[in-house]
Amino acid sequence: MKLRICEVKDGNIVECGFKEFKPVDYSASKWIREEVAKTKSEDAPQTTNGLDIIEDAKTMCGLMIPHSIGYFNNGGNNPYHNTSMVGIYTTAYMNGHGLSIIPENFSKICALFTARKTIKSNWINDKDEYSAPNMKHQDYKQWVDDSVIYTLFHSDSRQSSIRDVQYKGKTYQIENGFFFMSMDEMKILANASDFREMVGDIKQYGGKRHVYKLLEELPLSEDARGVLESARNLVIKTMDNRKKYHSLYPELHLNTWDAGYLQLKKLWQDKKVWGGKNAPGFDEFREKYLKFEKRMREGVYKFGFLQPETI
Repeated sequence: MKLRICEVKDGNIVECGFKEFKPVDYSASKWIREEVAKTKSEDAPQTTNGLDIIEDAKTMCGLMIPHSIGYFNNGGNNPYHNTSMVGIYTTAYMNGHGLSIIPENFSKICALFTARKTIKSNWINDKDEYSAPNMKHQDYKQWVDDSVIYTLFHSDSRQSSIRDVQYKGKTYQIENGFFFMSMDEMKILANASDFREMVGDIKQYGGKRHVYKLLEELPLSEDARGVLESARNLVIKTMDNRKKYHSLYPELHLNTWDAGYLQLKKLWQDKKVWGGKNAPGFDEFREKYLKFEKRMREGVYKFGFLQPETI
């Protein structure tokens, strides 16, 4: 089915294209669940935003596979829900519209998160259904590799590292499998800043995180590599301030060595710390990320996650 799309220009109605509606052969929401469909899940700490835990949650909405990397909240299957119902967390999100992130579906999760977050909803596309992509396209592998970087630094990338979480009478230690730097490098930085709480955290909860292990071998595009290096430089250059900031805002758990972007950006964007500006290098980092996002957006249509809005 095709519908004409018109808009008003200089008081006149002008035809600007057609909207074609096609059935989805295999929805993206089913595609990402293939690896976890028959895997047993269990109750896990329920978060509302990546940092706050509902200690006495009455229901088990966000079930997780034990030892998962994280949790992908994937409500709906269309651009209309992209802003409000899509996010990545380290522990379960409390609305139940999601699934566990495990090594076997990790690349799919990053791909669909990128396909959903790079697209803005409008009256033309908001009810379009996401489809499983064309994974055989010659350019798909590189785009998926780069989607890992996109997934790390979006505002709805709510991966976090928090310790001594109380949930239903038990204590949990939540590690951030999405952290992008090595334990050894963070230990050097923590020692140089005399950040003893972080050094202690490394001793207790150190190890190679899943994303860091991937990045050791992942062949990233130049713009993806640029975003990653800018983020690394921010971590390095703000360590002294991070120690002080943690003493003021312990609820952010910035003493954890593998704290995620959700936690780090609180420091980087606090203008009171940086003399009325963002942290040195943060604006440059965001500029690189937005340019990178624009390039990644093209893949959503190129690989068939969505059909073009107009023809």
